[in-house]
Amino acid sequence: MAVVLKNRMLGVEGLRPSRFNIADVREEADQIRRQGLAELETARTEAARILEQAKTKAEQLQAEAKEQGRKAGIEQGLAEGREAGQKRALEESRKQHAEQAAELRKSLEDLLTKFDRERHELVSRAYRDLLALALAIAEKVIRRTVEHDPEAVLASVRSAVDLVASSHQVVVRMHPVDLESLEQLDPQHAEFRAGMENVKFVADPSVERFGCLVRSAGGEVDGRIATQIEMIAKHLVPGMEARTEAWSRVPAVQEAPDAPPQSEDDPTA
Repeated sequence: MAVVLKNRMLGVEGLRPSRFNIADVREEADQIRRQGLAELETARTEAARILEQAKTKAEQLQAEAKEQGRKAGIEQGLAEGREAGQKRALEESRKQHAEQAAELRKSLEDLLTKFDRERHELVSRAYRDLLALALAIAEKVIRRTVEHDPEAVLASVRSAVDLVASSHQVVVRMHPVDLESLEQLDPQHAEFRAGMENVKFVADPSVERFGCLVRSAGGEVDGRIATQIEMIAKHLVPGMEARTEAWSRVPAVQEAPDAPPQSEDDPTA
């Protein structure tokens, strides 16, 4: 079971959020939309070309059919009479034309079906990619927040421990750096350990920063940030974990250095 960080973690006084360039996100969305429009325009152009070819072919076949009918009528007329020969030639021409028209109609239907399928796949892929990007950004924002607010780790641990508070023995595994920060903050937050005599804290380098693993006889609570994001992605779209993981590997945007304070005598101030 994942533990969601409290809302106050994102509004701590004095916290400087990471400066993400939202224009990059919009540019990515516009690029996906432009790609979809380009593929749609290509499909329309291809359909128009096929229709034009079909029209030309139909006119050619009609002319050939008329010519064949005329010749056949003449030949039949020599043997059976002009009227009977023309009638037979016309019937054969109509039959041939109907078969070719049916074949053309099937080709157009197949083309439209393929176009609709590719359009649906394009829209679905764009939705999944944008959702994965949003989850990756959310993970980076959360990590940045708790990095600047050690008390957020306290809140996360407290929430996880509360879920198994009824157990007689609880083991909380944390990254050594976070555990050290917790011990430094504890004198200022004595109430944190109140009623937690059955809780044992263990330093575990395998636990990612700013998260925790809480184990007891009754089960386990995974309070790691990556686990929370993965569970959200899993419930939103199947197979989203891979995309989210790929986006999360993109280097975070570095904060611009703070400008040096201006002197009161600075004429540019």
